[in-house]
Amino acid sequence: MQRFFKTYYPTLILSSVFLLGVLILLKFIPEGFIPLDQRGIFWRFAYEPMLNLQGRTLEYPIGAWMFFKSITFPAYVLKNIFSQPWGAYHFSFSFVIACFYLATWTLTLAWLKFKTVKKQLWLGATFLLFFICANPFLILSTFDLVPTFFAFLSLFLFQNKKYKSSAVILALATTIKWFPGVLLPIFLIHLLQSKKELLKYLLTYKTTIILIVLIGSIFVPLGIQGGGLLYHSDRGIHNESLYGNMFYMAAQSQESYMTTLGHGSLNIEGPGINNALPFIFPIMILGLLFVYYKSYKNKNDVVRYSLLAILTFILLNKVLSPQFLFWLIPFVIYFVFENINKKNIILLGVFAIILLLGPTVPFYMQESLINFEWEALSLLTLRNILLGSLLLI
Repeated sequence: MQRFFKTYYPTLILSSVFLLGVLILLKFIPEGFIPLDQRGIFWRFAYEPMLNLQGRTLEYPIGAWMFFKSITFPAYVLKNIFSQPWGAYHFSFSFVIACFYLATWTLTLAWLKFKTVKKQLWLGATFLLFFICANPFLILSTFDLVPTFFAFLSLFLFQNKKYKSSAVILALATTIKWFPGVLLPIFLIHLLQSKKELLKYLLTYKTTIILIVLIGSIFVPLGIQGGGLLYHSDRGIHNESLYGNMFYMAAQSQESYMTTLGHGSLNIEGPGINNALPFIFPIMILGLLFVYYKSYKNKNDVVRYSLLAILTFILLNKVLSPQFLFWLIPFVIYFVFENINKKNIILLGVFAIILLLGPTVPFYMQESLINFEWEALSLLTLRNILLGSLLLI
């Protein structure tokens, strides 16, 4: 134990500072300060999974509801400390998210096997910088770091040839949010050299998902669970997405475009929107297929193509909420620190700027964007261009 503390004291100090900072934020930032705070919705769904909040149903896979529900237990223990019924839930939710961020940091450290003070400080400083750039309030009021941690853990286990454990964890991640599912083809392509391992991986993945869905159906009917897919298929073009960005640019010369609220996001409406919608999903699939093809040609570069698959899914999706950028954090950090060079250091800086720009428009300039003003549009365009530039890694 003494040797452990002697080796990892830089990380232990930085992580303690991180958790202390989170506690200070949660203590002194007033309730409702966090823009786009969805913890109230998660709190309501935790107790009433079949609730319909002004047309907004449970839009996430069943694993997300299980996570929301799990927060009710620490919240129950802490309920007497808070004056409002949701106060304990909000605090518990945010603190657990902070722990997942710390767990992701720890896993990255373990995978990289950094033991020197200098390397630990650089890694810790990067995680802290990204946490600040991405807006701590947004991170602590969303749950995207939960599936991100499990997806990253699945990749770690896969790279260490613990295929069965990797499949179980990837399935768990997919039932919390769907995006980790884009990693499955990358892993299967790598396993083509061993058909037996490939079939075992696929069977374990499918079986785990079925079990989680069936267990969840005890509390949330299958019809409600399936409604989450319909919810997303019915969504329009989010005004912050790559497609929304392009239509906003077209709207500079026309007055027939407008922004409407629907399905939990602000969507752009106007000429060509309905015609474009049917093509977005095929475009995203084609983009992913190209990544999988490149992965097939370079089967040993699993980390790079896992990062590219998630990035492609984000870029070509019709919805691009700022918290989607959190999915990339551990993958980018590991990719850079695994092979530190000038190009990768620039990549780290570019990604920090992307995280900084991510919540800027929806938090502070949404009205400007809705009114098609050039200031907000310029920042949104810059963010999406920089995000697209990551495809060049």
